[in-house]
Amino acid sequence: MNGPVTAATTLCAGMILIGALHFLAPGGAMGKSVKSVLGMVFLVTVLAACLPAFRGFSAQIVLNTAQEKAENSALTETNAKYVLGEVLKKAGISFSKITVCTDKSDDGSISISKVIIVTDCEPETVKAALAGIDDFQEVVIKHE
Repeated sequence: MNGPVTAATTLCAGMILIGALHFLAPGGAMGKSVKSVLGMVFLVTVLAACLPAFRGFSAQIVLNTAQEKAENSALTETNAKYVLGEVLKKAGISFSKITVCTDKSDDGSISISKVIIVTDCEPETVKAALAGIDDFQEVVIKHE
């Protein structure tokens, strides 16, 4: 969807610029040559705006950069911390810190491998509260 917007923006900007220069062009013999140059600039602008359509332009361009992958991982960790915190609060378990360790697979998916919970409760109580959540492989409970 970014391509048509860019093409339309390029065409509008080109038309406005060429229109302003057309009004500033001198009259007479010099004016004709300036206006013909402006006409050529307009044609180049139209061709440059439409060129992606002739090159097999695709409306869906997906670029998955390393920064986006890091943001996805951080978002997964934040979501996991929030969900685990809410589950522990509803179970009446007080905690001071939750640490989530994630693994990234080759296909781009992110899985939670380890959860570390710092609490003053017994480990059995915490594990019983987290029994319905199967998204992680290992739970480590540290006493404060």
